[in-house]
Amino acid sequence: MLSRTLAACLRKGNDLSKSSVLAEQTKTRYAATNGEFHALIVEAAHNHAVSAARRLNDRIPLVAPGTVVFDAESLMKEHTHLSKESLNMSADRLHLIAHAAPRA
Repeated sequence: MLSRTLAACLRKGNDLSKSSVLAEQTKTRYAATNGEFHALIVEAAHNHAVSAARRLNDRIPLVAPGTVVFDAESLMKEHTHLSKESLNMSADRLHLIAHAAPRA
């Protein structure tokens, strides 16, 4: 059962990533699928240390399995989002961070 569920997650992720241009909704669905895949592995391990490590990783910006960055712009958006949450920055300062990323 686990191997079938993991394989289904992999297929879903592969299907979502086939497009050369990924819509924001597709990126969100891919990140959710990636998070589900990792959660299944951790659950199947039945190991408290692995579970604790996963919980810790989930709190580290840009490390959690549900955080997937596809390009520099997405990376900057995610970083901006996390910075806003972490630093409780006001919206009037976020434009400074958002425009700091080099344009491709």
